[in-house]
Amino acid sequence: MRASRKPKLDTIPTDWLVLVARDWLFSRGAGNCNSSVAHVTKVLDSAAARGNEEAAWLQRVMANIPEFGLWSKKNEEAKCVWLMERLKTENGPRAQYYRGVASLFLDGLSLLRQSAENGFIPAMAEFGWRMMDTQPQEALNWLRKAAERNNPEGLFWLGELQVDDVERLKLLRAAAQQGHVEAMQRLGWSFLKSYVPALEAAVISARYVLLTGDFDEDISGIDPLEHADDIQLMFVVGRELEGYDQFWDEGRHLVKNLARCIHVYLTVSHRARCAALQTISALKQHMFPRDMAVLIAQYVYLTREDAIAWFAA
Repeated sequence: MRASRKPKLDTIPTDWLVLVARDWLFSRGAGNCNSSVAHVTKVLDSAAARGNEEAAWLQRVMANIPEFGLWSKKNEEAKCVWLMERLKTENGPRAQYYRGVASLFLDGLSLLRQSAENGFIPAMAEFGWRMMDTQPQEALNWLRKAAERNNPEGLFWLGELQVDDVERLKLLRAAAQQGHVEAMQRLGWSFLKSYVPALEAAVISARYVLLTGDFDEDISGIDPLEHADDIQLMFVVGRELEGYDQFWDEGRHLVKNLARCIHVYLTVSHRARCAALQTISALKQHMFPRDMAVLIAQYVYLTREDAIAWFAA
C-alpha cells in the first residue's frame, strides 16, 4: 500500500500552507484538528523553502514556538498573548493584521482597519467579516475589495452572503481553489443537494480532510463501503490523501474507509504504470523511436479513465 511516497508537502501550494498556519494561530477553519507546534513548523518550513515570503516572515516571528496544548479558551488566549508579545516591535500592514486578529478578544478591530486601509488584503476580508453585524455596507465593500483580489477569505464570506445559489457556488469554488477549508467543506456537502457532482465533491472533501486533519469523517457523506463499486470515486479520494502521514505528525491515522481509498489509488496507479512500460516495450519492438514510444506511453497512462478495469485486472 505504501509503494508510492510522493513528497506530499511539495504538492500543496504554499499559500494553502500559510492558511494552515493561520488556522493554527487563530483556531479557525472548519474542523481544524491541528494543535501541534511540530506540524505548523513543518508546514512553514516547506512554504518558506519554496519562496513564500509570508511563510518566511512567520518563521522568523514565531521562532521557538512554545507548546500550548489542546484547544481551550485559556490556551488560545495564551497563544494570542504570546503572538502579540512577539509582534510588539513589528511594524507594517502585515504585522497590524496579525496583531489585530490576535487581540480580537481584547479590541483588535482598529488594528485590522489600519492594516486593511494600508492595503494588506487578508485584513480587508477579516475586517469586513468582523464588521458585518454592525456596519454591513462598509463590511460588504471590504469583502468585495478582498474578493476582487482573489483573497480566499474574502471570496468565502462574500459567497456565504449570496442568495443566488449559482453565484454562491462560483465564489465558494474560487475560495476552495485558493485553499480555503471551510469553502471546501461547504462545496463537499453541496452534492447532497445536487449542486456539485459527487466526484468533484469527493475530491474537494478529501482536500478538506487532509488540510484540517479531520480524519474521522466520511468524505461528504460518501461512504466508500456503500460505493464499493465506484472505483473512480475511491481513486480520486485516495489520490488526494496518499502521503497524509508525511503532512501530519506520526501517529495520525485515517479511518478504515479512507485508507481503502488510498489502497485503490495505489493499485490503479501501479497497474497503469505497468501498462505504460509494456507500451514502451511493444513500441520499441516495432522500431518506434524511443522518445515517441515514451510520449505514446504517457498518453496511455494519463488518459486511461476506466479505473475499474485497472483495479480488477
